[in-house]
Amino acid sequence: MYRAEAEASASIGFARRLIDFEALANEENIEKCLRLIPHSAVKLFGVYRGWMMSPSKYEKLFNGLAAKGITLINNPEQYKHCHYLPEWISEIGDQTPRSSVLALDSAEQLSSELLKDCLASFGSNPIIVKDFVKSEKHHWEDACFIQNASDLEHAMKVCRRFLELRGTDLEGGLVFRKFMNFKKLGIHPKSKMPLTEEFRAFVLEGRLMSVMKYWDEVQYPAEAVSFNSLLNSVASVPSNFFTVDFARLETGEWMIIELGDGQVAGLPDNMDTTNFYKALRQLD
Repeated sequence: MYRAEAEASASIGFARRLIDFEALANEENIEKCLRLIPHSAVKLFGVYRGWMMSPSKYEKLFNGLAAKGITLINNPEQYKHCHYLPEWISEIGDQTPRSSVLALDSAEQLSSELLKDCLASFGSNPIIVKDFVKSEKHHWEDACFIQNASDLEHAMKVCRRFLELRGTDLEGGLVFRKFMNFKKLGIHPKSKMPLTEEFRAFVLEGRLMSVMKYWDEVQYPAEAVSFNSLLNSVASVPSNFFTVDFARLETGEWMIIELGDGQVAGLPDNMDTTNFYKALRQLD
């Protein structure tokens, strides 16, 4: 997945260094993780591109690289702010679907009473469930979508399945979000999840860096898309490099789905990786 990005970045002049992700993710051994990176006598500026990690593991990575003379583009607080939905959602207001957060340390903490209280504000509206970072959208019908938020028996069944699939990768707890009528372009052939007119934008140092189609599986309308109407909503986000996923409602209006740290956000297959890294060279 990241080989193409490594080759594209090198082709336009980025120096690249490899880390041992498994050593950090599975062993929390930062020395082993960074063993291939030499210490720099001069201060260097870096951007991590790779798999997601928890904020605590990112802090280890950030501090470990700093000890070798490399400063990542986002500090640990900035990473967590865009990585964890509860950190940023209050800044976006009504530009993103209404959400309710239930912090959990483990699946065993989920009770019918906690679930009932958390879902009360949604009435009988449809909702989706995710954790602070990820959903199980490719298990749409049994671990993501809840047709009626007041049907607590079914909601609990979906939540239990979601927690089972996330396992030890659960981040923070549960987040319930109102299901919005986004403009549908198709249905995922395996999960039956609706594929909507959704885009991913990368924002670099407060400027729009690039916008790309989120889904590779469907045909998008030919019309040009302007992200400018939503830029004000994310102008105060405390991050140097982050993503904004946004989609068009059936009414034609745009809504922000979520934010993410730009270092761990994936590129769709339709994105030209060389052009992506050329845009990232704005850092110079």
